[in-house]
Amino acid sequence: MPLEHQERLESLRQEYRQEFPSHIRFLEECWKKISNQESTQETWDAFYNRAHQLAGSGSTFGFAKVSRLAGLLQNLIKQLRSLSSVSLREKKDLESLLLALKNPF
Repeated sequence: MPLEHQERLESLRQEYRQEFPSHIRFLEECWKKISNQESTQETWDAFYNRAHQLAGSGSTFGFAKVSRLAGLLQNLIKQLRSLSSVSLREKKDLESLLLALKNPF
């Protein structure tokens, strides 16, 4: 790969890392609404969609751990959003994934 392409890719990777915390805050805000039973279907959709975006974008920028964790989160959200209530174990699993996503680099 030409040097200018490598430099541009590295610049994009740095930008991704800098913006990443805002995505995690968004996920945490969604989860807070859901766990406080203040959510709507739109909250669940936004939660799922952001996890889906991170699962795809992580590997695009060379962050396999982001993709793996966000993919697990996405699958868990998909399971939970169809339930009438979330068990304590499911809450802990989801919160563990959110915590792991806070520092995936």
